[in-house]
Amino acid sequence: MIRVRPVAVGVVVAVLASLLGGCSLFKDDPQTQLDKIIARTGNDIVGMKVVVKTDERNPTVSIFWVDAGKVMSAWLKDGKIIVEDSRYPSFAATGPTSVDNFSLDSYVSIANGAFNPDGCYSAIVTSMVTPTGAIGTQVECLGREKKAIDEQSMLDGGLFYVPRIDPQVAADLDVLKQAYVTVMGTSKVHRFSYYFNQALLSLDGPVATNALGESCVPSMTALLSSSSTPFPVSCDTKATVGSNPFDVNEFSSTSVAEVVASVENSQILDYQSLVSITFFHQGEDLCWEVTTTSIGDLSAHRDQLKGCITKGA
Repeated sequence: MIRVRPVAVGVVVAVLASLLGGCSLFKDDPQTQLDKIIARTGNDIVGMKVVVKTDERNPTVSIFWVDAGKVMSAWLKDGKIIVEDSRYPSFAATGPTSVDNFSLDSYVSIANGAFNPDGCYSAIVTSMVTPTGAIGTQVECLGREKKAIDEQSMLDGGLFYVPRIDPQVAADLDVLKQAYVTVMGTSKVHRFSYYFNQALLSLDGPVATNALGESCVPSMTALLSSSSTPFPVSCDTKATVGSNPFDVNEFSSTSVAEVVASVENSQILDYQSLVSITFFHQGEDLCWEVTTTSIGDLSAHRDQLKGCITKGA
């Protein structure tokens, strides 16, 4: 007969305490996590993140806030609040706002909906303050690679994303204009560029401020290949712009689309050498200039690399 040696009760309790203390199955619910975090950081924040992972029963909640000139992040780990420099890239924002302006329940629901142990083993929902003070939300998945789920991005709780934009199509440029105005809160633009090889469009706005209150140049991008999420709005603290922005509504999208088409479909210019075309304000006109690496085009076809659109045209 095999005898089983009894284990001391104290040992069992100690082992269980050790297991339960480090076990993610017993993590606080999202609201409790948030309550504990803001009790340490305060109610004014610039962002919130919710992550749902394969090996965790409850989502992980973290917040971003400004402290000592840095955007800090805080979350709970094993019941303890972890605080560190987020090193988050500069983004345009009106500044910290009340945590009440963020919708934790909604973010948790979105993250749970996006999560899939086979294709999305880590669903990430990140919400940040935008240039208008609205809350912009992006959804990402970690599977074999990290990718954004653009069609689920939101602005103040409503679905909002930029569809794929073809700069040769006036209607697409009109959509991009409206998206820019909504996100930035202004129709003023310093530069509008299309990067041929990257199939990327970029609109640089007037000088704004980032979450730290630093002056910066905000930039909203869109893609030719797919839809995109405009949040957070990147804001370069080292970039410079002129003092003469133009109003995107004062110039015809049709005229801009025709210029892009004439350059991109040119039988004269070397397409493989085209880098970008940039539109900018000059006097009363909207002028444009093409950047190319072709020495031949720069010397023989300079007239094909620049021009102007008359205001109202």
